[in-house]
Parts: sequence; structure tokens; C-alpha cells
Amino acid sequence: MTDREYALKCESSYEKQLDKAADTICADERIKLILVAGPSCAGKTTTTKKLREKLTACGRTVYQVSLDDFYKNKEDAPIGADGKPDLETIESLDLEYLHEFLALLCEGREVLAPRFDFHTKRRAPEYEKIDMEEGDLCIIEGLHALNPIIYERYLDRSRLYRIFLDPQDNKKYGFTKYEIRRMRRLVRDFYNRNSSAENTLTMWHSVREGERKWIYPFESDADVTVDTCFEYEPAILKTKAEMILRTVSAHSEHWQKSKILLDKLAVIEPLSESIVPKDSMLREFI
Repeated sequence: MTDREYALKCESSYEKQLDKAADTICADERIKLILVAGPSCAGKTTTTKKLREKLTACGRTVYQVSLDDFYKNKEDAPIGADGKPDLETIESLDLEYLHEFLALLCEGREVLAPRFDFHTKRRAPEYEKIDMEEGDLCIIEGLHALNPIIYERYLDRSRLYRIFLDPQDNKKYGFTKYEIRRMRRLVRDFYNRNSSAENTLTMWHSVREGERKWIYPFESDADVTVDTCFEYEPAILKTKAEMILRTVSAHSEHWQKSKILLDKLAVIEPLSESIVPKDSMLREFI
């Protein structure tokens, strides 16, 4: 088996999970909204895009809404213990508008989807009009999408299909699911968000605390959990992850966990990024 064939084999398990979810949704005419949640770096962006493509291929018109666009303006955002805006809590969302939006959406009435400007940290003046017709679907994606506060008193559960995304442990290379997501975030933030390893690892603690409180408690409410781990992933991340982790000082509070990752990566034979399919979810992180 060539490296490229191996990559495609690893990708196929993930794709089959999405195919099965899409088939279930398309077969149930009651479903109106698909809620997609998961922790940081679980692959929500690409998975939502792929799911939308699969549902569209079934002949359905599919809209997409991100809960991030319902963030409160910076002056109204809740403040965490560190004195900074707390974007992990569900209270960071404009729940009043969100509830009204979702209720009208399920009733088939015209709604206005907001857009949040992350540069100004305020809601943009432009809104997107959504007018769902019979048979149309809307994917609602975000960290808190499965929290019952979002939908419990406002939506009939028979109209919902809930998906939880989470990479499971990588047994081939011995990485836990938390180590997989930490490496993904280290590489993504270093190359795409100008964030040092030290900064990313410092933030990781608060991210994990938020997940334990706001994300994982609702995993059991999902209709399906999709494993977004790829067996070959550590061999793809190896070269970049090692380079980034080596920038962590031996005097840093993050050194011990960084060394554990470096030791695990050291025995892996790297694979070229060129074998990763162009539409792979891994492209979010490399």
C-alpha cells in the first residue's frame, strides 16, 4: 500500500460516518435543524461543510449558521476570572436573539442571521436573510450547539438532529484524544494565528476548563458522535509539531507536557502533507 492509499483508507472511516448521518437526516422529513457541536479543534468547520455538501447531494437546500455570529458585543461580553472576556461560557452568546431566531426558523418564517466581526468584536450591520421552505435544512454549528439552553424550551426535538464531533484516541501511535487536539491547535495557531507555542499552551488550560463545563456534559445528548481522528494524523503533524514544541523552554510550566509529546513524536516516521486530500478535515490544521 502506498502512502497515498494509506491516507485515503484513513479518511474513508470519517467519510462513512458522515454519509450515514446524511442518509439518516435525508430519510426523516421531520428534521429541520442539524446541530453540530464539539470541543476546540474537533474539526467542526470542515465537517459542517462536508455534511452540507452531502445533504445538498440528496436534493435538499441547506443553510448554515455559526453560533459564533451570535456573540455579544465586546462591551456586553461576560468577564472571566482573569479579567478578560470569557468566550467559553454560553453567556457570551446573545441568547435572547438566538432563541427567537431558532424558533422562527423552525416555523418556516423569514429570519435575519447576524454576522460577528472578530476584528471589531462587534456584530456587523449586515444580516443574511434566510427563508426556509418545506424540506429545507439548516445546520447550526458551534461549541454550544448541543446545550439544551439553546433549544430545550423553544424547539420540538423531533425537528432536530444532534451531532457531536470528537477525535478519539489514536491507538496506532499512542496519543490520547486531548493530545491530538493540542497538537492540532499548536500547529494551526502557530501558522495561521501567529500564536507561539507558549501562548497556545497557556490558553489551552482555560479552553479545556470551558470544555469540561460547557461542551462534554452534553455529548450524551447527541444522536450520533463522529470520530474525527485519522490514524495517519500524527505522522502528518510530526515535523511541524516537533519544530513548534522545541520552542518551549525547559523552564516553562508547559515543558513536561511538551516533552511527552516530543518523545511520542520522535519514534514516528513522518509522512508528507502532499498525501493529504485537498478536501480533508486535516487541512484545517496543517
